[in-house]
Amino acid sequence: MSEIKKILKLDWVTTRPYFTIKNLLVMIFLCAILFFSTKNPLTTVSMPLIFAILYSSYPFLVGEDAGIDALYRIFGIKSKNVVLGRYIFSVFLYIGFALFGLLVALVLFLLGNKINASEVLGSYGIYTIIYLLIVNFQYPFFFKLGYQKARLVAMVGIFLFGGIAGALFAGFSELILSLSQNPTVLIIAGLVMIAIIFAISINFSIRFYRKKDF
Repeated sequence: MSEIKKILKLDWVTTRPYFTIKNLLVMIFLCAILFFSTKNPLTTVSMPLIFAILYSSYPFLVGEDAGIDALYRIFGIKSKNVVLGRYIFSVFLYIGFALFGLLVALVLFLLGNKINASEVLGSYGIYTIIYLLIVNFQYPFFFKLGYQKARLVAMVGIFLFGGIAGALFAGFSELILSLSQNPTVLIIAGLVMIAIIFAISINFSIRFYRKKDF
């Protein structure tokens, strides 16, 4: 557990320089563009999702450029703990951006734009699933190939799961609507699906990372 905490702290230290006022203003500006172009406050929460996806790859970028991953091996940190720490960091990262998106939605609500609480929760549920699908698709490739070699695959994953998610939600809209009437079933089904996705992705990442040469 102590090794995982060290990985979390180091990932935070390596990504913290990217959390600048400039990047924050860019995200707010893009949120504003989405809102004024769609007139729908819920679209604004999708922009923090995109930023969360981008930031989730930064530990791999910095780790590869600075040779940090090689140091993990030298200092005897278990590959499993490195992998688990990075996945946990991605979850914390998403929570942070999700809270920021919720804050933006709240500001728009205070400005007089009506927001339905159930719609907000539903949107966040969809965005959370998309984020986790993309991260769990990308991470095994990052651990196997490194950031530079895997970034093209990572970009493909973003568009792939974006398209798949759109098609699924369109094709199963009635099923999703019926499930939304029973939130307990929806939450349990979502948690089970997420747990299975994480288990498969983490298993592959650990296998790839153990065999990786630095």
